[in-house]
Amino acid sequence: MKLSLTLAILIITTKCFGQTYQFDVAKVSEQTKEIVYKIEKENMLMHIAVGQVGTRPQQYDNFVDLQKIATKDELQELTNHPNGVVRCYSFWALTKDTSVSLLPIILKHITDDEIISEMSYCVIRKEIVGDFFYSFRYSAN
Repeated sequence: MKLSLTLAILIITTKCFGQTYQFDVAKVSEQTKEIVYKIEKENMLMHIAVGQVGTRPQQYDNFVDLQKIATKDELQELTNHPNGVVRCYSFWALTKDTSVSLLPIILKHITDDEIISEMSYCVIRKEIVGDFFYSFRYSAN
């Protein structure tokens, strides 16, 4: 009985707090990995204009490079990346491709509760990755 209860608690705790996604780094090209590294290093989701005067940040250029270089399959794999900002940028890039079915990705990440920082103009806010996936799909991008 104690063993069953211990296992149940362990499984529930892992499901609630041990959120991991199966990310296969072998499915990502070296060129894409270089861009992902830059995104991870900055570790903030930045829109096209930041700051009071709305300058274009290097992080947004990293995102544009990710869109240009990563394949659809790589972007789908990157939605499982350990870094939440990489997951969000990858999903954002996928929203530009009308051939991708986003619903399975949204459903998979609806409970993704990692908190990231997001910046647009001079507003910095905290965003939950799963909320970003859900709301970004239905907003103007």
